[in-house]
Amino acid sequence: MGTLARQFVWFTLAGLAGLAVDAGLFMLLTRASLWSIAPARAVSVCGMVFVTWILNRAITFAAHRSPRRGAEFVRYAAVQASGLVVNLGVFALCLWLLPSLRQTPLVPLVAGAAAGFAFNFVVTRTLVFRGAGPRR
Repeated sequence: MGTLARQFVWFTLAGLAGLAVDAGLFMLLTRASLWSIAPARAVSVCGMVFVTWILNRAITFAAHRSPRRGAEFVRYAAVQASGLVVNLGVFALCLWLLPSLRQTPLVPLVAGAAAGFAFNFVVTRTLVFRGAGPRR
């Protein structure tokens, strides 16, 4: 398996692990600790970003991580936030261009998620993990 394919698979697996952390923390905080939705979601998303950064740094892009962890994490968090904007933008654009999709909003939701994921993979690969190692 080539480098790009391997990175894509590991990036996907890290994302799934992040989703598990996000959902688990969210459920724990809202069900067991009785937090309200907004603060619970803020904490769970932060947990997800941290876990996916650790996994992507350790496995997916290990050969390209930066020795400046703090700066790398800030870039990673900014990319994740930008990916969310792409996700929501594609979702809204789908609903605006095809109002009939309001009847099946799962379709634009998946389109937005796919666009955000693709954006995050490409930008993470090119701008976040650009440290030492052979260029891809």
